[in-house]
Amino acid sequence: MTAQDQSMILRALTELTSKVDAIARRIDSMPGLNRSRDESFLLVHGPESAPSRDATLPLATEMARQAEHILRRRKLRGKHLPAEIFCEPGWEMLLDLVVHSHRDVKVSVSSLCQATDAPGTTALRYISLLEELGLIIRLPSEKDRRVTYIELTSKGRNQVRSFLLEVSHLEMIEPRGATFGPTIG
Repeated sequence: MTAQDQSMILRALTELTSKVDAIARRIDSMPGLNRSRDESFLLVHGPESAPSRDATLPLATEMARQAEHILRRRKLRGKHLPAEIFCEPGWEMLLDLVVHSHRDVKVSVSSLCQATDAPGTTALRYISLLEELGLIIRLPSEKDRRVTYIELTSKGRNQVRSFLLEVSHLEMIEPRGATFGPTIG
């Protein structure tokens, strides 16, 4: 497969993903409906397309794998160099949410703050910023009013997915070991 073919497939996947998410958002916003993501998926794709709880969509699996890889590399850097020079709490939070969302694990505000090496007040400020930008949403716990969970919005998921797809595309066309600039992570 040529680089041009890969690029064309990448664009088509990104466009298709955006269209499906737009349809799901429209369904979710219909008045009087309070649907879960699974119900929206079934409405868009039909019951025969529903993944089992153990099955995952290849794109989501690859996205989570990439996010996990980037997080591991970032932690590894902190072993060898001062963590303060790599502080990107917003990015670390988005990656952490991708990984936990793929595992179907809820992430609390306190857990998301701990996912970064930033001080608590800084982490909370980034949560507010990510929320203002429409990348995440806060959801109160149904069982414990003291707990608030954080989830990626469709916009947040699409933007992280778009970035990870582009990085993946770059890795396919650049030979291993060739570095033309700073590596991602």
